[in-house]
Amino acid sequence: MERLLRCDAASLARLEGAGGEDLVVVFGPPDALPWVDGLLWLGQVPEAPALWLPTTLAPDAPVDLLQAAVLRRTGGAAPVVLAPDLLAPASALPLGRAHLERWRGR
Repeated sequence: MERLLRCDAASLARLEGAGGEDLVVVFGPPDALPWVDGLLWLGQVPEAPALWLPTTLAPDAPVDLLQAAVLRRTGGAAPVVLAPDLLAPASALPLGRAHLERWRGR
């Protein structure tokens, strides 16, 4: 979070973010994402394009069934980040200092 807060307004304008209970997800072009040690990188699952999962994990369940269950839980909102909280990136907002400060305070 501190690394994002050090970004200038033009850099933040290239990013979007969404926050969960213990999770902040930042979306944007790869060259705009700030490097932070300990980041959890996410990727889309080709067989279940509505899911974004940590690149270091593989689900135990068939991904098409997992996707169907997750979409039922989210009311069909997609795409969905599954890590470790469930978060709908459709709720992502343009990043600004106010959002970052609010998420940091959680």
